[in-house]
Amino acid sequence: MLRRSAKTTWLGCGVAEQRSARKVGRNSKQGSHRIARLRTVAQRPASRASGLLRIRLKGRIIMTTKINTHRRLTRREMMALTGAAGGAAALLGAMPANAQVKGGILKVSHYANPTSLDPHTSRAATDSTVLWNIYDTLIRPTPDLKPAPGLAESWKWEDGKTLVLHLRPGVKFHDGTDFDAAAVAHNIDFAKHDPRTRVSNLLETVREVEIRDPLTAVLKLNTPDVALLMALTERVGMMASPTARAERGEDHDRNPAGAGMFKVDAWNEASDVEMTTFADYWDKENQYLDGMVISIIADTSTGVRSVLSGQNNFMHTVPTIQVKKLQNQPGLEMYVGSQLYFHKLYFNLSEKRGGPLMDQRVRQAINYAVSKDAFNQVICSGLGEIANMCVPKGSPGYDEEAASRYSYDPEKAKALLAEAGYADGCDLTFCFYANPPGQQRMEVVSSMLTAVGFNLNFKSGSLAQMGKDWNDGAGDVFMSGWTGRPDPALSMNLLYHKSSYYVKGDAEPSTEFTAMLEACRSTVDPDEREEVMRKTARMEREIAMELPLVFQPQVMIYRSNVKGWKPNIIGKPRFNGVWIES
Repeated sequence: MLRRSAKTTWLGCGVAEQRSARKVGRNSKQGSHRIARLRTVAQRPASRASGLLRIRLKGRIIMTTKINTHRRLTRREMMALTGAAGGAAALLGAMPANAQVKGGILKVSHYANPTSLDPHTSRAATDSTVLWNIYDTLIRPTPDLKPAPGLAESWKWEDGKTLVLHLRPGVKFHDGTDFDAAAVAHNIDFAKHDPRTRVSNLLETVREVEIRDPLTAVLKLNTPDVALLMALTERVGMMASPTARAERGEDHDRNPAGAGMFKVDAWNEASDVEMTTFADYWDKENQYLDGMVISIIADTSTGVRSVLSGQNNFMHTVPTIQVKKLQNQPGLEMYVGSQLYFHKLYFNLSEKRGGPLMDQRVRQAINYAVSKDAFNQVICSGLGEIANMCVPKGSPGYDEEAASRYSYDPEKAKALLAEAGYADGCDLTFCFYANPPGQQRMEVVSSMLTAVGFNLNFKSGSLAQMGKDWNDGAGDVFMSGWTGRPDPALSMNLLYHKSSYYVKGDAEPSTEFTAMLEACRSTVDPDEREEVMRKTARMEREIAMELPLVFQPQVMIYRSNVKGWKPNIIGKPRFNGVWIES
């Protein structure tokens, strides 16, 4: 039983020492062992030097250990504790539990209209909230970001450049097409070569897909790519029906056929996406809901009210300013935790644009001009983690030297602009989303840029429209965010590599930098790879490919009758194992 405002640690949720989660809500019994949660209660003696860490499962203490309360548990210690607790939990499998009732319609408030319901043509990370329900991936990520079986039930590397995927038998797409090796080959080819694809960069190392037999697909690479397995846990690993794509063409963007838990009944533009459970879904063990409706509510405050009123029963990306207000709401649960998503300012370095940002000193000036602490206080209510590079502190690839490259120094920003020839002002077009959160983020950042000598013109629109305009080269900077990837090398390559969809005009500030980005994926030895990623991070911060700001706190609210939901560090909600208690 969870106490209101109790601090909880979720089994396997952490990625770094400082990762913790807070679940705030009313006392409630939990449904079954599928949703068993671990609650830690530290009882500190008068000396405060050490204490007892008690781990409870379903109200019982299943493990007690001594801890030093003067420091945080390390990631290794926390993983050891949760592993031991998991073993103890297995011994309690026969404990009485509330009866689990399948069914219910999950009603989700989501702030962004999808750009596409095809995972490989989707143009916005926010589409993932819908896509995860329609599609399954070849590989699934564990809570601590390790590869686990998905549509591929096992795999092996025959050598550094040959990945053999053994596929799950009996899987069907929503249109009745069999999932097999030919379907894998089609999806890899489409994601890599179709003119409308947005994920080809993740498959650059894949030369071809061999169909060894109907349930064995072999990915043959040009060069070793140790990040590929985790790439297949993302949108590039989502499998769509080859038959549906052939028959529907571009209409597959609106009328998709995946192999996920839900099939789409209707996408009502800027209103909602209606889905019903897929009767032939392969993972019956985790399929409880009858259906799902994702309502598009751009104003997040309105979204919160829709959950409070019962119109919807789940919402992610809750404004942090509402956390305190929502803590004691009857019938409401809240989760507050870390995630990989961070706010950032994208830069257009393309020669076609030919703007001031082609000068490294101007990009560096922007990094000195903005107070991230001020942004955190205004936008994240002080709950976020400052983003000094594209991965959070304590994660693989994090480098202290890279993270300390910039501080808030308006005078330094002015000096760099003057050195670059912009002593009398530097003109930039600033792109942002035309919604209340986007407007607020723009105002905070633009006020500080203006203060050091930037003359800003503004361009705004809907999420889909601004994504298209930015990709067409309309603007110098774009206030948006990055959802993170399960492997830091994926984030680095997607954000900075010249071939990436996110890098405008194939901009390449340095051939050495490009080579380092590629080495992040091809270096096999773990220690060597870590050093390569850190060196790449230092190079990026010197080149200044972006302005990272703050890792957004992950805030979810849901009605107390929503059972079985578990958070993940990626911050993209998934609803396998969820049901509505009647």
